[in-house]
Amino acid sequence: MSNWQEYEKLVFEKFNEKYPDQKIEYNKRLKGKFSKVERQIDILISVKIADSDQYGVFDCKQFNKRVNVKTIDSMIGFMQDVNANYGGIITCIGFTKAAINRAEASNIKLETIMFDSPEKLVEKFIPSLDFSDPRNSMYYTMFF
Repeated sequence: MSNWQEYEKLVFEKFNEKYPDQKIEYNKRLKGKFSKVERQIDILISVKIADSDQYGVFDCKQFNKRVNVKTIDSMIGFMQDVNANYGGIITCIGFTKAAINRAEASNIKLETIMFDSPEKLVEKFIPSLDFSDPRNSMYYTMFF
């Protein structure tokens, strides 16, 4: 992947292909309930369940090193601020041990997905868009 924008758009396109009936948006903004400012979201998935708006936020990281604990802390706070029901970090390198430990201490499910193709990433990233399923509370995905 040549740059971060192409990387984000590729992941966005694959989510749209996999879930054509869902509202999936690229580079959107939601106002933070604590920060009171507009927060940028790489990929936003919006679903209405029983008259309740549910949001998934995904942050794409095209780093040349593994995602660190600060990024995990930032994502946890970000999700709380935008009132996201689930979300994740998509990276092309992986996570540090400290990042994995931080996620586990927060009862966040970690899932490892080998990066064979963007299609397989999206196929495995969200097991279901049934947000009443507790498995869909928050996913951090690591692939190599």
